[in-house]
Amino acid sequence: MPLFAPLYTVGAETADVAWATIEYDTDPSRVAGVLPRGLTPSPDGRVACWIARFDATEFRSGGQIVERRAPFWQGGMCVRTAEGESGSAFAISAFIDGGLNAGIMGREVLGMPKKQVRRVQVHTHAGAAHAEIVNSEGEALLNFRADLQEKASSAPVFPTWMRTHRTIKAIPSADGKGWDVLKRVKSEWEYESICITGWGVGTMEWARSENDPLDYFPATGLGRIVLGRGRLSIGLGVNEADFLKH
Repeated sequence: MPLFAPLYTVGAETADVAWATIEYDTDPSRVAGVLPRGLTPSPDGRVACWIARFDATEFRSGGQIVERRAPFWQGGMCVRTAEGESGSAFAISAFIDGGLNAGIMGREVLGMPKKQVRRVQVHTHAGAAHAEIVNSEGEALLNFRADLQEKASSAPVFPTWMRTHRTIKAIPSADGKGWDVLKRVKSEWEYESICITGWGVGTMEWARSENDPLDYFPATGLGRIVLGRGRLSIGLGVNEADFLKH
């Protein structure tokens, strides 16, 4: 991509989304083992896997739309940290569905880790929800099934602690020795809920994968999925720490 391409301009992303969040708890020591310096895990060892269909996605900079995307699916995993009143999210990975590389617009500048996979989707049918992330080899990195409940959900579609996201922006040196960029970045994710379309409790299965080790965070109990529709906005980032300088 040439340097004058519009997506090199720092801006904000907005989209209408059909969103699902699966929350569960893992061993807090596992979370502590992946957090960068300056972050601490929440006592509950909370993990979230999110899967969403993005519609009407726009990337804006300087008050102008610089790119629009056709509908696409994506998902990700994050762990809860103790920073902030409600905690915050540290991103583990993000996944893009299918053969068309829709990209995650603008999030490269935030250091959001991402990978293209064969399938990342969530569906409901006959009173049940099924969420999956399937890699290019056909392995189900995540396979979650839950029976949907009739009573109203007491949990939101988008947990409060996920509104502040932290990432590591890392660019390896071209000579293979160390890093050119190694920073911790904070960004704000705003979710305006329109409705909750279902929720349930179920079990997760993980494929063992060295390249995508989501199974590093095994569940200590059942997972809870909440599905709904809303409007997502991801704003500009803030460089919180430069690990090459300190």
